[in-house]
Amino acid sequence: GNALVLLSSAEAWRLPPTVRSRCQLLRLPRVEKDAALEWLSSQGQGSAADAEHLLDMARGRAVFARLLADSDILAAKEALVASFPGLGQQQAGPPAAWSGVDLSVLLSELLVWVEDQVRGFDTDGFCDQAQSWLLLHRCVAELSSRIKQGATPGKDIVTAELFRLCRSREHAAFADIGGRFLSSLGRESAVS
Repeated sequence: GNALVLLSSAEAWRLPPTVRSRCQLLRLPRVEKDAALEWLSSQGQGSAADAEHLLDMARGRAVFARLLADSDILAAKEALVASFPGLGQQQAGPPAAWSGVDLSVLLSELLVWVEDQVRGFDTDGFCDQAQSWLLLHRCVAELSSRIKQGATPGKDIVTAELFRLCRSREHAAFADIGGRFLSSLGRESAVS
């Protein structure tokens, strides 16, 4: 008979191409922040500040923020995000928080953090610093893409390599380091 299946996804690009090709795409607008905060508060998610923190950790996705509140993922995600700013100064190895999350979560959150760093530059800072941040983003995005396509590298190897990339971003030789990383993934570096 006739059947209608409704598939909802905040990240349709994560669905396999065979599924996406059989679906009609209907983009829904993102919920206004005030409405999302009101809804989260009505769900018993603590104070307004708690609801705002959850919404920030979920990157504006209210339903995911609600799910975060009811899971053990929130603490691991908070520790992960808190580990990023000090990567340039850390010498001992990848932060412990990196081992507490799935590799796809680490890559996704690292990409978002790098994007936020680039967005935060004023025009003068952008010219001076953006090239290394954008190269780091390209390296992480390429690795993330490979894993989404089915590559299964060891988590320890990936986290060690990501840590090395992040730690060396401020180094004068980072363009060469990033270029070699991209070459190891079969990509031309196109870095000057």
